[in-house]
Amino acid sequence: LQKRLEDRHILLRITDRAAQVVVQESYEPIYGARPVKRYVEKVFGTQIGRMILKNQLLPKSVMTIDSLDGKSFRFETEDWVQT
Repeated sequence: LQKRLEDRHILLRITDRAAQVVVQESYEPIYGARPVKRYVEKVFGTQIGRMILKNQLLPKSVMTIDSLDGKSFRFETEDWVQT
């Protein structure tokens, strides 16, 4: 997903809490990483795509994905500040 966002100069950050939710919701030892990839694409990819279409996520932005309740995700954007 990050690779596809590079063309738009969008940096994707996922907090440890959000990563834990992804693992809890999608990981299946017998299938390896495939369910995780599908979950990330479905949940994150869909939301990010919608935000791009609505101009809520612009080029040269940073998208942070977090989870506060251990179940749902919060998507926050900010300008990409280079130092």
